Amino acid sequence: RPTRLELAEGRLRVATFDWGNDTDYLTLGGSLSLGDVPSADLTVTGELDLRAVGAFAPGVATEGRALLIGNATGPLDDLDMTGTIELTDSEIRLAEPQIVVSDLGGALWLERDRIRAHELSGSANGGTLRIAGALGLDTDSEDGVALIGRGIAMELPEGLRSELDTDLRFAFE
Repeated sequence: RPTRLELAEGRLRVATFDWGNDTDYLTLGGSLSLGDVPSADLTVTGELDLRAVGAFAPGVATEGRALLIGNATGPLDDLDMTGTIELTDSEIRLAEPQIVVSDLGGALWLERDRIRAHELSGSANGGTLRIAGALGLDTDSEDGVALIGRGIAMELPEGLRSELDTDLRFAFE
């Protein structure tokens, strides 16, 4: 469908914004106030094939599906952005170090000042992997992310095949 925006009385309203096809789509709705204090009241939804991510990340190949639901509200200089990205049967392949994370499923919760992993788990090089925690988007955040892995096959150091069990926690202070 054609995209249609309407401008009236200091407000830009999204009348239609539906891009995609039967399986991959992105829709946008809501409006922007263009008055003295510009503000937004927007919603975005979409379902995407993750293979497209590989085009923007050299050395990384991705597969699977992602469902996106997001909101942006408030003044533009203090925008409150929230939402969810749900992953289904996803896969991430890194060339260096050689890692394949498959059967990845769960959600990333987008909060005003952090991204939180929710029941995010899968397989990594034949072992199990679980990701928990949150990544703060401001410098004062004390959030952290934990990677819990069992039986992950690696070649560390190069030429030596090994199996890794790990409980890594990354704290961002």
